[in-house]
Amino acid sequence: MSAIDIDELELVKYKILSGNEWGYFDLNADSGVLSLQHSLDAASPKNGLFNLKITATDGENFSDPMFVNISVSHGKSPPKSFNCRETRVAQKLAEKLLKKSKASMKPKIEDGFIDLFSVNRQTPQFDKAFPTDIAVREDLMIGSSVFKVNAYDGDTGFNGQILFSISDGNTDNCFNIDMETGLISVFLPMDREKRDRYLLNLTMYDLGLPQKTAWRLLTVYIEDANDNAPQFLQEGGYTIVIPENTAIGTDVIQVEATDKDLGPNGEIVYSVLSSTTQFGINSTNGIVYVAGQLDREFVPVFNLKIEARDKAEKGSQKFSATTLKVILEDVNDCPPLFIPNVYKARALEDLPVGTVVAWLDTQDPDLGLGGQVRYSLVNDYNEWFEVDRASGAIRLTKELDYETRQFYNLTVKAKDKGRPVSLLSVTSVEVEVVDVNENLYAPYFSQFALTVSVKENARIGTTLLQVTAEDEDTGRDGEIQYSIRDGSGLGRFSIDEET
Repeated sequence: MSAIDIDELELVKYKILSGNEWGYFDLNADSGVLSLQHSLDAASPKNGLFNLKITATDGENFSDPMFVNISVSHGKSPPKSFNCRETRVAQKLAEKLLKKSKASMKPKIEDGFIDLFSVNRQTPQFDKAFPTDIAVREDLMIGSSVFKVNAYDGDTGFNGQILFSISDGNTDNCFNIDMETGLISVFLPMDREKRDRYLLNLTMYDLGLPQKTAWRLLTVYIEDANDNAPQFLQEGGYTIVIPENTAIGTDVIQVEATDKDLGPNGEIVYSVLSSTTQFGINSTNGIVYVAGQLDREFVPVFNLKIEARDKAEKGSQKFSATTLKVILEDVNDCPPLFIPNVYKARALEDLPVGTVVAWLDTQDPDLGLGGQVRYSLVNDYNEWFEVDRASGAIRLTKELDYETRQFYNLTVKAKDKGRPVSLLSVTSVEVEVVDVNENLYAPYFSQFALTVSVKENARIGTTLLQVTAEDEDTGRDGEIQYSIRDGSGLGRFSIDEET
């Protein structure tokens, strides 16, 4: 706090009238410095605000109270801006001091001379080396020195005492100038991305009467600091859908980020953080492209993490990341696969027509029509077999006969319904016919016993007689074979087994 008693330039005392009932703050009665007495962690002021009512006194009279509002914020507090109101107190003080000085230094005619040193003759002058512009880094800490204004005034006393001020151009109140020394320092944080230059009107004036002033314009260029990380234009990440047969080298999407900084601080390099060989990214323009063979049946979805990093040469580089979800759209690229690849079946010869002798099974990982399979027979042995197109069941359409055919080698085809091109596979089905015993009747001779005579000198191989037997079975079961089983002539005679 700062108060001035113009009357007698007496010492001023400061006092908190109200708002400090809990004793959180301390006001130095002599210096006017307001400080924190206790931690505000447990403080709960009304509406989060302390309203201090402060006055100043010279021991006899009190000033009008001044209110100081102190808000309690949690976490990092944004910089505050201040609006100052001109009270002309400093000017009144200067005028008061000049009057007292003039009264004490009034020239006395009776002494026979006039004191020329009491006359304000000289105008303050800026140093000849005063520049037209300076450059300041935007990340300069609050309180850091920026530039010192050097000036001189040929007068003596108050006439030669110079006060400095920034009369215009300090738009964001980022700068402060020491009234007495002319040292310009940082008052509030600067942001080049918001304002990249300031045109300050530096004015100085002496304390003489009549008061003399001088001013100069100083351009302050704000140099870039790497205080902004790259930001992707699309929040929440990216999602795309591409066909699984997209060719290697094809561009699929461009992710783009911006950086408000300048030069290398604002230049961006893109990279894919996820471990993948299927996708790559152009480090300069952020175009994502296919780098390896895609297969939806193997990996249907890729979740990639992409980084945008600046190229800052000083200090640490800044970066940000986003996600890219790549969904592969199915393409009919897989033919049906028979399981197993060759079929073998056994069928009894007496199976009725319509019996299932084999069941085909295939696997097609494609989606939609590309995964729907239909079956057909390439050869059906004159319609002896048929296959259900949807289920793959192979059925008999005619009766089997082991005595006529023991093996059938069927060629079957499985074809999907993909568009515009359908894919197919071919395999074989081996059907073995199993014999069934159908011999219902035993062979019988028409005569129970036969008698024949032969000369003792008959040659070997001489035909003696022919026996005949009958069998009521049909087919091979009715075919008869003859043999000599027993008797006294066993080994001396032979019989043709067929006739």
